[in-house]
Amino acid sequence: MESTHNDEHLTGGGTVLLLIPDVFFAVTVRNTVRRIGYDPHIFKRADDLIDAASEHPAVLAVVDLAAVSGDGEWADIGELVRGGLPVLVFGSHKDVDGLRAAKSAGVTRVVSNGQFHREMPVLIERYALPTPAGVVDESPDIDDEIGSQPPGQTDLRSGDERSSDAVSE
Repeated sequence: MESTHNDEHLTGGGTVLLLIPDVFFAVTVRNTVRRIGYDPHIFKRADDLIDAASEHPAVLAVVDLAAVSGDGEWADIGELVRGGLPVLVFGSHKDVDGLRAAKSAGVTRVVSNGQFHREMPVLIERYALPTPAGVVDESPDIDDEIGSQPPGQTDLRSGDERSSDAVSE
């Protein structure tokens, strides 16, 4: 996923891939990612995120440590990092083996759940790659399963008010 672009044509935004199987927390993260100007795509399974990252341009992958099982999935995530995609992993500080596996895979950053909750927008903006102006991604995600926007919320990208069956924060 090497990108060749001219710095003067860069803009914020771009696709952020989220591997978060907890639907309620995924909504919270998705809304934060949208609020700061990125396009979130949510996945429940590591294989789906890995496939999407291989097929579509993204500026960052955010991974729930508990969603990755086994050395094979960590090896695939490590390949994404070596291909140029930053990967931010969050998880329980008690999951020492999982934290070690993530670090061994070479992920960009590993943080505790608490730190991720406190600093989510800052961490996302810090580790997301700049994107060339005009790049749009159409990668699949599970947004349809959890609703496009919590009730009464405005979609910041279009200004449209959306309603859905999703539970808001």
